[in-house]
Order: sequence, then C-alpha cells, then structure tokens
Amino acid sequence: MLESQLDDTEKHLTELWNSIDTVIKTIPGIGVIDGAMIYSEIGDITCFSKPDQLIAFAGLDPATRQSGNFRAGSTKMSKRGSPFLSYALVNAAWNVVLNNATFGEYYNLKFSEKGRHYKALGHVAGKLTRVIYAMLKNNMTFDLP
Repeated sequence: MLESQLDDTEKHLTELWNSIDTVIKTIPGIGVIDGAMIYSEIGDITCFSKPDQLIAFAGLDPATRQSGNFRAGSTKMSKRGSPFLSYALVNAAWNVVLNNATFGEYYNLKFSEKGRHYKALGHVAGKLTRVIYAMLKNNMTFDLP
C-alpha cells in the first residue's frame, strides 16, 4: 500500500512539474523532485535583490567564526535558511556535475583545492544557486557547455 501511495504521489508531482513553465527545467541533471523542490522553495525570485541573499536563504553561505582579532581560517556552511532548498541544491549539484562539463571542471578544481567531496560539492551548489538566480531573474535558459 505504501509503495502504491508513493507511486501515485510521484505521478502527481510529475504532472504538476510538467504543467509549470520554468527555466529550471533546462538545467541538465536536475530532475522532477529536485527541480520541484528548488522551484517551490525559492518562490518569487524578486524577493532576492542579490544572488548572495538566495545563497544565504539556502544556508550555503559560510558561517562567521571570529572573536576580537581572531578570524578562523576555515569555516563551515551556516545551515541557516531553508533545509529543503539546501538539500535539493546539493543533491542537484552532484547531478549537474555529472551532466555538464563546466560544472564538472569547477568541481574538479575545488576538489583539488579542498581535498574533500562535500566541500567541493558545497562550492558547486553555491555556483549552481548563482546560475539559477541569474536564469530566473533574466528568464534565460541554461546554455553552459
């Protein structure tokens, strides 16, 4: 019974996603579930005046660690904002890395600098967020090689 309900829910989500006209669908590697999560969590893009605001809303910005004259050399993601958007962007970032050469090269560069998969993936998710912001703000399709 549970599997039948999951199938029905997925079919309904696919029908809803196909009825929506959004440029997020043009990004290679972003499927129905991640695309729908990103689209629904962002909502109206005009609420964000800069891409950094969208990144902060997604919780992908670095947390500040300082006290007096001390500033930490490395920081983690802030984890504030929407956990659903953060999850969908990181999950979609890996699929985009696998399906797009530009993002694949960026991931390899960050992986060679940082030495960890999830650190590099966090940088890719931030870049993907900036790209999605520009696409939604200017209503343009994805065209990176």
